[in-house]
Amino acid sequence: MNQADPRLLADLDEAVRLRGAGRAAEAAAILERLAAQFPTSPEIRNNLGNALADLGRLAEARRHLEAALAMAPDRVEAPANLALVLDGLGEFALGLEHHRRAATLAPGHAAIQFNLGTALERARRYDEGEAAYRQALALAPDFAPAWHNLGNLLQETGRVEEADAAYRRALALKPDFPQARSSHLMNLHYLPDARPETIFAAHREWNDRHGRFAAQSFSNPPDPERRLRVGYLAAYYRDHPVGFLSEAALSNHDPGAVALFVYVNNRGDAAEARLRPHAAGWRDLSSLSDDQAAQHIRADGIDILVDLAGHTRDHRLGVVAHRPAPIQLHWGAAYWNGTGLDAIDGLITDRIAVPPDHPPPLSETPLYLPGCYVCYRPPDDLPPVAPPPRAANGFPTFGCFNRIAKINDRVVALWGRLLRDCPKARLVLQDRSFDDVAQQARIRARFAAQGVEAARLDLLGALPHRAVLEAYGRVDVALDSFPWSGSIITLESLLMGVPVVTWPADSIAGRHSASLLTALGRPDWIASSAETYCDLAAKLAESGSLRPALRQALLNSSLCDANGFARNLEALYRACWRRWCQAQSR
Repeated sequence: MNQADPRLLADLDEAVRLRGAGRAAEAAAILERLAAQFPTSPEIRNNLGNALADLGRLAEARRHLEAALAMAPDRVEAPANLALVLDGLGEFALGLEHHRRAATLAPGHAAIQFNLGTALERARRYDEGEAAYRQALALAPDFAPAWHNLGNLLQETGRVEEADAAYRRALALKPDFPQARSSHLMNLHYLPDARPETIFAAHREWNDRHGRFAAQSFSNPPDPERRLRVGYLAAYYRDHPVGFLSEAALSNHDPGAVALFVYVNNRGDAAEARLRPHAAGWRDLSSLSDDQAAQHIRADGIDILVDLAGHTRDHRLGVVAHRPAPIQLHWGAAYWNGTGLDAIDGLITDRIAVPPDHPPPLSETPLYLPGCYVCYRPPDDLPPVAPPPRAANGFPTFGCFNRIAKINDRVVALWGRLLRDCPKARLVLQDRSFDDVAQQARIRARFAAQGVEAARLDLLGALPHRAVLEAYGRVDVALDSFPWSGSIITLESLLMGVPVVTWPADSIAGRHSASLLTALGRPDWIASSAETYCDLAAKLAESGSLRPALRQALLNSSLCDANGFARNLEALYRACWRRWCQAQSR
């Protein structure tokens, strides 16, 4: 084969042009013909692999990229592209090998260093991942996505102030970067000095840049008592906070009152399988633009669209901004605040999370449920409640299984004080970042600065969900974080018979545990100061008598009353709908 053949070069150029114009199917057709004519050309195979990957034909793409790599093992293109395809196939370990190979072949290529950093972060090799991101930024200081991903890694390892600086740098370089702006918003909730007013202003900045679209008119029949078409918009449906805290209510909707539609941006797991039979419609929006997705929702005649994702990863707030439904609400099953969007009318909440007499700044109207803002669906396969470990150990063990990003220096200082006051006590922390020994060293050093010896910390890394629940058998009292408190973590602790001490903050994110404990009838576990927090924790550690009955108290409470919660939620929707219908008649 003569690769300098003008016809071949012209066809290759045309295929590359078509792919660059988003016409991957046409590019693939040309490249498949060329691959049949020139089967030993690594360049053709590499380009064909890329076009097939664009079309989601990842298994075929892999075959061609592996062939290209075999033909030209010293060229960087095939391993770099093959690594991304393997990531898409979920073969992350093999993908990481090829990311490393590509970085070795092209150490001065910023995008390849960036991809390596992403793969290393996913593998929880945080120090190596950080080094790769910083190498990418040394090569390309204005590489905004690398600043964003570096921020994600820093947050993942609890360095939230450094993460804030990285996100701000990404946004300075690329102000219209909605993903980075949402990540920055999430991170603000972890900062102990970030006031609700500051966080609200950042929400409004997202709205001003990404959330303003033309007003819409609607043809939904304004009958106040008809069956409502309610859509739920989620990043995904999985056994995860958004699933555990909303699934019970959704699956218990009265089908005579509500036709349920679910819109997701990614595939789910068993939670999706359980919920699908209850839905009148289910659509994956991942391949659709925001405008296309909004058109589908509008075509479904949705009366009330409920966003479940907020500014969490893979959200579709851009869809909500197009205003596909006449009433749009946010329910904080995954994102514990308002969204700041003009296109969202109300926030589903409760009177503890958003106190009516001094609510935090919100663009949405608070819509109060009579009890707690969520309903918990416990896992089916529950481990038994373990006896209090103090009885066997002779000393108390405190624990926290919240994300390490929630454990800021003020939290560490207070817990250090508690451990100094209880000199034989131990502390168990669980976070997937502890799979990295360097990350373990960082957290031990932070506690050492508070006078807590390394031997008094038990650090647990990533665990299967059942093993996380079983690990509560090692804990006498759960310590809540602040200013961002636990939610699902608090519920799981209570489910396993472990009492929780919380200290509410001013923000919605800081008041989840207070809301849950109030609904459980345990407001006495809500501290009003650092002193009462430590006193409560020490006192609860002395008594194991609550433990055997705590799970049953949770299961019997309104927090697990899916049917009652669904009726309350439907009443809230009906009230919103009646107001909208009344407004149409004016």
